[in-house]
Amino acid sequence: MLETRRVTSHTAKTFDEEELTVLVVWEPNVKKEDLKKQNIFSKQHEVLIFNGHSYDFKQKRA
Repeated sequence: MLETRRVTSHTAKTFDEEELTVLVVWEPNVKKEDLKKQNIFSKQHEVLIFNGHSYDFKQKRA
């Protein structure tokens, strides 16, 4: 099985009202359904695939 990692992102504000983008790289082989239960704020989900020595983003379908 390919080792995959999910990446989620959402925005947050600092105490100074500056907008930040928060990226979370999850543990290998976590399911998208489980992430949605754990992190209700994430709107974007990406997938990283391990190619033997590094991770690459999975290509999105057009």
